[in-house]
Amino acid sequence: MVSQPFEYIAPTTLVEAMTLLQERPGARLIAGGQDLLLRMKQRRIAPKVLIDLRELSSLRTLGRRSAQSDVHVGAMVTCMELRNDPVIQNAGPALAEAARSMGDVHVQNRATIGGHLATANPAADLAAAVVVLGASIHVASTYRERVISAADFFTGPFDTSMEENEIITEITFPVAPPRTGGAYEKVKNPASGHPICGVAALVTLSPAGRIGICRVAVTGVTSYPARLRVVEATLEGAEPSAATVRAATSHATKDLTLISDRVASSAFRAHLTTVLTERAIHRAVSRAV
Repeated sequence: MVSQPFEYIAPTTLVEAMTLLQERPGARLIAGGQDLLLRMKQRRIAPKVLIDLRELSSLRTLGRRSAQSDVHVGAMVTCMELRNDPVIQNAGPALAEAARSMGDVHVQNRATIGGHLATANPAADLAAAVVVLGASIHVASTYRERVISAADFFTGPFDTSMEENEIITEITFPVAPPRTGGAYEKVKNPASGHPICGVAALVTLSPAGRIGICRVAVTGVTSYPARLRVVEATLEGAEPSAATVRAATSHATKDLTLISDRVASSAFRAHLTTVLTERAIHRAVSRAV
């Protein structure tokens, strides 16, 4: 199917992009287009104007600006860049693995972290990873700039706490303390590549070898990424033994409202959540030692 006609604009500065978005009611941003163009071809949406951000070099930064700084990831950094960057591999392995799991190399070369997060697909791989990393999402418009915690960014299926005419400019996350490991586990829809269930985990071990910090988030099983807080609370302060982790992950779906659709039932998603949470935590612990 072919999309309806639209006007295409490719601004060369962030100010120009923000001004266009403010002045052209109904305009949509394109930051890779892996989801947007498909929905347009399916005639589910029909924007009159597309504002392409691919010429904005200021949104392509990636790395640390000093030895003490957070990791900065520009909104137009692609999934291929995320998966291959040594800073991301070391500071945020769950994010690198989530990017590697997305689609195929063609998707990874086009999809951007900003576009992926702004779309807020309930089955968004990178979303779970940025949540466990404690990331901050920086947004800007013609009248202000602000920072939104990743934990507060997703508010529903295809919905975020961004306001109209705001653009994601970058994502930042702190470098984890020593003896921290992360991992991302996924079972994907064989047709779309989206996660039927994806679990990101981050674990920091104390000097005594116990779990000091534990953050776990799931995607694909609820209407938006969710922290598994019962699992986290159960494991923090505990020995990272197989029996302890298994007992904690048996509560993985507590307080979750699980999706049931033609791809997978809520019962199957509950099973996957339990299994993948256990795997992700074990791999995170193995990297934290």
